[in-house]
Amino acid sequence: PGRSLLVAFAVCVASALIVAMSCAIETAVDNVRSRMERLIGESDARIVHRHGANFLPTLIAEVRAWPGVEAVGGRLSGALSLERADGAPGTDGRPRRATVRCRGSDLGSDAAFAQVTYTAGLPPAGEREIGLDPAAAKALDAVAGTRLRVVRFGAPMELVVSGVYERPMLGALQRPSGHLSRHTLAEAADAEDGATLISIALKEGVDPATWVAQNAGRVSSPLALEPSEVATTGLDRPARAGEFLQALATMLAFLCCALLVATAMTTALAQQQRELAIARCVGASRGQLFASQVLGGGVLCLSAGMVGVPLGLALARGVAWWYASQLPGGMSVSTLGISLALVGATAAGVLGSLWPAWRGARIDVLAALAPHAAIPRRRPLFVAAAIAVACIAVQLALLNIADPERRFWGYLALGLPLIHVGWFLAAIPILAVLGRLLGGAIERVLGLPTTLLTTSLSSVRFRLGMVAGALMIGVAMLVGTWTSGRAILDDVTNRVRFGDAFAFKSTGFSTAEVERIRAIDGVRHFAAMGYLPVEVISEQVFGLKALSPTRVVCIGFDSEPFFAMNRLEWVAGDPVVAARRLREGNAILVASEFMTARGIAPGSILELGSGAHHLPFEVVGVVGAAGLDVATQFFGIRSLYMEHAVSCVFMEFDAVTKHFGSKEAFLIQIGLPDDATDADESRIDKAIEKAAPGSVFASGRSIRAEVLEVGRVIMTICTTIAAGALTLASLACASVIGAGVAARTREFGILQAVGASRGVLARLLMGEAVLVGLAAAIVGNCFGFHIAWMESRIYHDLAGLDLAPRPHLVVGLVGGAVVIVTAILASIPAMRVVTRASPRALLGTAAA
Repeated sequence: PGRSLLVAFAVCVASALIVAMSCAIETAVDNVRSRMERLIGESDARIVHRHGANFLPTLIAEVRAWPGVEAVGGRLSGALSLERADGAPGTDGRPRRATVRCRGSDLGSDAAFAQVTYTAGLPPAGEREIGLDPAAAKALDAVAGTRLRVVRFGAPMELVVSGVYERPMLGALQRPSGHLSRHTLAEAADAEDGATLISIALKEGVDPATWVAQNAGRVSSPLALEPSEVATTGLDRPARAGEFLQALATMLAFLCCALLVATAMTTALAQQQRELAIARCVGASRGQLFASQVLGGGVLCLSAGMVGVPLGLALARGVAWWYASQLPGGMSVSTLGISLALVGATAAGVLGSLWPAWRGARIDVLAALAPHAAIPRRRPLFVAAAIAVACIAVQLALLNIADPERRFWGYLALGLPLIHVGWFLAAIPILAVLGRLLGGAIERVLGLPTTLLTTSLSSVRFRLGMVAGALMIGVAMLVGTWTSGRAILDDVTNRVRFGDAFAFKSTGFSTAEVERIRAIDGVRHFAAMGYLPVEVISEQVFGLKALSPTRVVCIGFDSEPFFAMNRLEWVAGDPVVAARRLREGNAILVASEFMTARGIAPGSILELGSGAHHLPFEVVGVVGAAGLDVATQFFGIRSLYMEHAVSCVFMEFDAVTKHFGSKEAFLIQIGLPDDATDADESRIDKAIEKAAPGSVFASGRSIRAEVLEVGRVIMTICTTIAAGALTLASLACASVIGAGVAARTREFGILQAVGASRGVLARLLMGEAVLVGLAAAIVGNCFGFHIAWMESRIYHDLAGLDLAPRPHLVVGLVGGAVVIVTAILASIPAMRVVTRASPRALLGTAAA
């Protein structure tokens, strides 16, 4: 019972983690969806610019006169630099100041489009009032009634805080936000009075879809009239991706559990041979023996899964409670996750018990009842090796599938399980080879009689090889994570070759602001860039259909300063011809990922746009993106429908204005002197904030540091998960080693009877544990690198990244050392049992 509980514990924890992860994904998606619906408000339809640009608000008055319209409200997005009007200092002694992203609305129509709830004070009612979120209120130490000064060029302007509205705190990267009149925001930001979108509430009984279809012709491109629910259509992608991740994690977690169950039950089968033989003698059929083993494994794991489900729900509930302020919608229970946990746990028990059940059903009664030991056979080793090679070979053969997406799904559905099984079985012959090569040396080091370890190992190498296969999973996860993670970080570091600094403004820089930034002392190079996400109409370039966004970042630029500043790496195409074709306005450059992922090269045609408005562009060059995709994502720029854009295309600024109606420069790339210090960057940051209030500055070094820090955090999390897997495997392996010792009590009793001391028996078990650990370390390192290599192929196919995974020697050695120590520690309970029992007790146990 104790050994069964250890195996059940591993399945229970796996079930709990699956349920907790599923509930976490469900909770995240539901809360984002509720936040989106809250931001949209109670509107039924909306008018937007297809590419996220602002437009003149004259249409608002026209829409009010359309039939079926109940209420209309315009919204303008922007950013303001605010400081305390009374000069109250912050912790650094300087006046409190914050850059606040603002939502400007028509205050009189806000009641019809309820979007936020005020927890203190009231919503803004006048043109000089502003509501703040908790982050902005904290940064400015502001409450209702606090007077704030707008940092701007021109006449001084003050705003009064009307109240603080509810908004979850999402960590240090969350930007402060505010809410005020649309007209005030435009005036304060020195921008034209405009709108980012127009919200429309329809009269009761009017169907939004029908109404939109009837009135779509009233709006001319690039504006679009659409149902408000379109704004949330991108959220089904995270939901589907979450379900996919749940299914994948379930398969891998319970595949590992099935291997543990198979190892435990195969080892226990040796102990139960006499009982099974007696059952056959008194009339049990082979089918009954088979069914008893399968039923036992299935019931054991199903019971463990049923215990794991409430544990996982409790874990998810605890996390949701801890982050309650960030999850206004509360915790969501994932029925899919619960179903996957129960089905996966049962499947793990059934699949893991099939092999031992088959062996138990084929047991030879006379051989099982015979008191003498069986002669070890080599045939099972060759069979295991052949199956391992076949599994790995089939997985490698799947790489010949031509279509990258089919190749990916083939790897996940068939290849991934096959290589798990293949490397698991490979541990058996590898342990046998290590026993022959290192057995003698270990005997001398541990002071064992000659050939005692190698002879003892030959009788149990199959079972101990399965133990090594179970232990190697943790090492494989560790090695795979670090190998793949380091390759990705190296690629990002190499790709981030952009300028020294960036300035970003969500409302776009005015011509005057651009010139003021250009004139700042210390700005050596300067390139203003437009930015908009566009959809690739012609094909899915990156990622998976139905799971990945189809949008890419379109960078609008003036070619001369842009090329001089970015030192683009020309992968394909003639720079002179490309520059001429770009100026003609119907050509683009694409990042090298396009060529890597889909073979898109000079001469290819890509259709870019949004919805019905799209145009063909000829690719005239393939270049290294110089990390601009990383820079734009750093500033939190998102596409219109909340989908991250992937990679970059480059287009002349005039062409962006002509084809997509976006003429503002949102991003300014700045070159700094080679000897610029942190103090210089800080000075330029303040100068840019003064020259273009509401802008955000970031140096190239800070972006690199942020990216690397995120990478380190992710690798730390993955390392922790690998350590957890190793811990679970060690618990199960302690059960297996204990079962193995129980099956060999007669052998140990005879050894003691002929003069072997208890210390010799303990060292014999330690020698076996060392060999098991060595085999697990070798197989785990090979398997981990295999997974990392396969992941690099996936990144190549789906993201266009050309990664170069390299073995991480230190991590491999550390993982190997840990697994060897784990094997030794897992064998200690068995050592204690053997060394404390007398020869008579050991022989008596075997006879019983």
